[in-house]
Amino acid sequence: MNKKRCFLLLLLPLLFASCSRGGDRMLQLLSSTEREGYRDESVDAKKIDELEKAIRRYDSDIEKRVQDTGQLGLYYRILALDLMEKKMYGPALEQFTRALDIYPANPVLFYYAGLCRGYVAKAEGDKALREKGIEEASFYLERAVELDGRYESALYASAVLALYDMDDVVEGERRTLRLLKVYPNHVGGKFLLARIRILEGFPQEAAQLYKEISESKQASEEQKAKATENRSALLEGSYE
Repeated sequence: MNKKRCFLLLLLPLLFASCSRGGDRMLQLLSSTEREGYRDESVDAKKIDELEKAIRRYDSDIEKRVQDTGQLGLYYRILALDLMEKKMYGPALEQFTRALDIYPANPVLFYYAGLCRGYVAKAEGDKALREKGIEEASFYLERAVELDGRYESALYASAVLALYDMDDVVEGERRTLRLLKVYPNHVGGKFLLARIRILEGFPQEAAQLYKEISESKQASEEQKAKATENRSALLEGSYE
């Protein structure tokens, strides 16, 4: 029993540093970390009383730490968006990655981190550094899509990055078709697919896509005009 008591006492600092929701929950967590050989042994009433008192003593401090961490994450996000608005993409990326340390499953943070990393990469004079930055931007955007498969902005940005920045027509097509599968009438996606069809040597398919855009209710007047212009150029053989 002395061996078990030592083990319980050693666990207390770890317990008090973690996030918990009440005394009973903490005791359950403590029990779940017991080694197999000790799970069938009983804990005496005195030890339970000591644990409960210690938990109550630190419970309010734990909750405060959780709240403070949440506020810190919010601060990082606000600061990052403000920096991004000012086109300070490097510092903004730093704040987004700090926010991701606190919220590692937030697709919006990954999306914005991807945008910032892409902007920073495009400014690189060194080709190797630029390519590395684009790969990292792709990772962030794809992670956003992985976390939320219907995240429209991330789906579109990832497709654009693959086609124009990674210069990968095959991957660009895969990501564009993925976007259009979720959002069949996505105007930007159709523009991308039309460009891909031209690069693949299928101008008639591209012309049909431009026609669809020019007749789309979702397209703006500017987009309709651009689609009509591109279609006419294709049919006349003057599209570049």
